[in-house]
Amino acid sequence: MYTIEVKITNKQTKESLPTFIHKFIPDNNMEIMKDLPTKINSFNGTFIIEVEGQILHKSIIKDGIVKESEIKKFEISEFARISYPCTVDGITSCADDQINDMNWIEYGFCLASAPACLAELYLSCGWENC
Repeated sequence: MYTIEVKITNKQTKESLPTFIHKFIPDNNMEIMKDLPTKINSFNGTFIIEVEGQILHKSIIKDGIVKESEIKKFEISEFARISYPCTVDGITSCADDQINDMNWIEYGFCLASAPACLAELYLSCGWENC
């Protein structure tokens, strides 16, 4: 298992938001950082993003293809889409929207580097909105 902890602080209030935990769990004993780039087409495993023990995103990957994906959606008003609030819900919504706006090529590259790509999305949303 490969785990990344993403910590975000509100620039204005200096308040720390809960830590986002990104987990990349292979079904076998593959060395993720070494093997994934060359064996992406045969990868089987699970990718999870959680905060405070709550799963926000979960993808089941079989033979390098996302077979199932669950993203917990948070309600945001139409006007809040211009700028997301500096909260866990706001940052998660921002990252979810960026994932949902990807075309299949962008999604493929993101999947190939899943822990780093998703960490980048969450960090970017945190930076822009906090």
